[in-house]
Order: sequence, then structure tokens, then C-alpha cells
Amino acid sequence: MGVEEQGRKGCVPVLVGDEGTAMERVMLPIKLLSNPDIIELLKISADEFGYPQGLLKVLICRANSFKRLIEKIRSQEKRAKSQRVGVFNKNVKPISG
Repeated sequence: MGVEEQGRKGCVPVLVGDEGTAMERVMLPIKLLSNPDIIELLKISADEFGYPQGLLKVLICRANSFKRLIEKIRSQEKRAKSQRVGVFNKNVKPISG
């Protein structure tokens, strides 16, 4: 089994698709599992399919839309992180000796 088949470190494989489209395997970063939008998709899928026994989750969502959601969440996290660092840097005063 190759690395792509096993998945990437820090990610969980999910099957993403909606009615009438082929399911696509997408690697979801584990840290995004606490995002409210991702949680909602997981709840919807659990209602539809139940809770899977294996690692592979099925999400009812168009693959392209899901990928854009992941990128949007990552972008928001990066922006929030840079704002926190910026606030910290503004409050730090050099020590004069």
C-alpha cells in the first residue's frame, strides 16, 4: 500500500460527493474536524449513512465545494494567526539596558 493509499500524516480520508456524481476521495486535515462547517457535514452524513466502522467517512457534498471549503477555512486560520502575532508584536517593547 502506497503513501497515497494510506493517506497523509495529519489527515483523514473522506469520500465526498452528492447524488448523481461520482464519489471523490479527499484528504481532510485532522485539525479541521473541529470546524463548525465540517462538523455540520459530518452530522448530515451520520444521519444519512450512520457512523462508519472504518476510517473512511462519506460526506454528502460536491467535491469541488468541499475542497473550496477546506481552502477557505485554512485561509481564515492563517489570517487569524497572523493577526494574533501582529497584536503580540505591537505589545512587546524592547528591553533597554
